[in-house]
Amino acid sequence: MKRTFLPRTKPGWIALMGLSGFVLMLALFYLLAAVVEEPAGHPDGFFGLLYLAIPLLLAWASATVGFFFGLLALLWKKDFAVINLLCILTGAFVMFWAIAEVMGHG
Repeated sequence: MKRTFLPRTKPGWIALMGLSGFVLMLALFYLLAAVVEEPAGHPDGFFGLLYLAIPLLLAWASATVGFFFGLLALLWKKDFAVINLLCILTGAFVMFWAIAEVMGHG
């Protein structure tokens, strides 16, 4: 079991691309939230401001892809790369956060 920094398998690299997509989409979300002004009538719901909802959904999807391909690389291909473990942890955190948001705030 050799621990490397970068993944050595194809599922590990796909997980890394998922993590990269998550970071880029989250950065795009915060950039749009800071630069673009809200419309006059405050829209209701998650999809009220579609230019903010789409990057968040893509960030969630990218983190989920990173999680599942990271698990695949770890369990099936025995890829113990540090980035792979980071993909799994980030994806799990994002999925649990999304489930908590959908279920409500207590």
